[in-house]
Amino acid sequence: MAERVVIDAATLRESAAGLAEVAGRVEQTVRALSAQLRRHAGGPAPWGGDEVGRPYGEAYVELEATAFEALLSYADQLRDAGLDVTRDAEALLRSEQSNAATIARVEDADTHRDARDG
Repeated sequence: MAERVVIDAATLRESAAGLAEVAGRVEQTVRALSAQLRRHAGGPAPWGGDEVGRPYGEAYVELEATAFEALLSYADQLRDAGLDVTRDAEALLRSEQSNAATIARVEDADTHRDARDG
């Protein structure tokens, strides 16, 4: 048995706004963390400066930049998804309005035909 699927344009818009909000929070968090790490960059390295800590620190700095880029890219993707969902909601609404107008015309034509033939 097929299940009924209901898609509401208003709910889609709310979801799109939610995606944009999450994207903003991710971006804000990444930027805050990056700023905090830069403030402490001149201090002693938490992994130490010995023969084990130095290579770890070098690898960490390289990976840190890559991780921040990836997280900011993720925020952009969330924002883009929100825009796509907004466009989908608008298209759905236009389609529903067009379908309702078509049904109204058909019903009106049937009513006039019945009155004429009746």
